Amino acid sequence: MIEGTEAESLDRLSAAVERQPSQPWESSKFHAKNAASRTETLALLTLKPRDAEGEIDVNSILHGGHRLARGVFTSAERQESPLGATAANRIILDTVSEGLRPTIAKWTPQDNGSMLESHLVNEEALGALKEYERKADDAVMERFFRIRSGQIRELVDAYLAQKCDWGGAVVRSYKDYLGSVASAPGIAGEG
Repeated sequence: MIEGTEAESLDRLSAAVERQPSQPWESSKFHAKNAASRTETLALLTLKPRDAEGEIDVNSILHGGHRLARGVFTSAERQESPLGATAANRIILDTVSEGLRPTIAKWTPQDNGSMLESHLVNEEALGALKEYERKADDAVMERFFRIRSGQIRELVDAYLAQKCDWGGAVVRSYKDYLGSVASAPGIAGEG
């Protein structure tokens, strides 16, 4: 507190901080220890990722010492793609292998719709994976990354809006609302 009351200091701090981001979420290079990547992973976990047996047990992955978010395309396949290094190339599945593309490309909306949805793979993205299986084309891989990048941006923006309560009420100390009455004996457990 520089000068004035605690409430005035909080008002100055609140005015200095934006109430919500001025730009949509932008993914950067994915790294499990990076705060942005962890935020993306938490947002993806809100979809309750599934495999053929049901919802994935995230605790068993973490306690097993495995990485939580695996690459859809291997690092060799995506080496020239900046988007391939972001969360657009990450899926949460209980597996020790990288390169989940062949597995996911076998899924169909009819048989595996809830699994696809839980991994943020829409029909357009699935189509790109299936096309890549037929002909390994970097442009098709980039299309998959662009589709998922946009979906992840929307998901993270919604996740942060919910968790941060942008635009929500600013709650102050009860003393700010009650003024001098708050210091009277018997108020708020005092006295």
